Amino acid sequence: GNDIVTSGKVTFDDLRVAHIFSPVTGRVSRILADPGERVKKDAALCTIQSPDVGNAFADLGKAQAEATAAQHDFQRQKELFQAHAGSQKDFEAAEDANGRAKAELQRAREKARLLRGGGTDAVTQEFVLRAPIEGEVISRNVNPGAEVQGQYSGNAAQELFTVGELDRVWVMADVFEMDLPRVKKGAAVSIKVVAYPNEVFGGLVDWISDLLDP
Repeated sequence: GNDIVTSGKVTFDDLRVAHIFSPVTGRVSRILADPGERVKKDAALCTIQSPDVGNAFADLGKAQAEATAAQHDFQRQKELFQAHAGSQKDFEAAEDANGRAKAELQRAREKARLLRGGGTDAVTQEFVLRAPIEGEVISRNVNPGAEVQGQYSGNAAQELFTVGELDRVWVMADVFEMDLPRVKKGAAVSIKVVAYPNEVFGGLVDWISDLLDP
């Protein structure tokens, strides 16, 4: 026949799965979702005790104060320069400092917004890690008491949860280059998996990798 027999692997549909990391470094205090559990979007998955929480809001307060001071100094130097009572050098230095202070304030606001969106308590320094999508908890890779690295800490961050849908998955199959002309988008395929040797699953070729397409 014209059938092609090849090997492959079952993997997640990337559009229907979320790989969840912690944005903060700290210690997991509570686990609130287990594998197999169905969770809504924004559902709490775990809580993390983290000094990053307190630091983020302290940095925001400091940045706000420095931005206000820089803005006042810039306005003062601008008025002096326009009145020919101040040097251009001092005016430009104040202008640069004001720009840097504004940029730092924006950075601090974004970080605080990120943490506030997860649900934080600045007093207990607790961060709530939430599900970004609705789905099933496919895997949980962390336990209470575990130390986790923040996603933006510069160190290797561990994926803590995988949430997604398993009713539709991808099968990635390897095809020899010589067989590629016989593989067409929309062609029917039959799939057997090791876990269910007597079952045959059906599907269609959805795409062919550009790297292999002749």
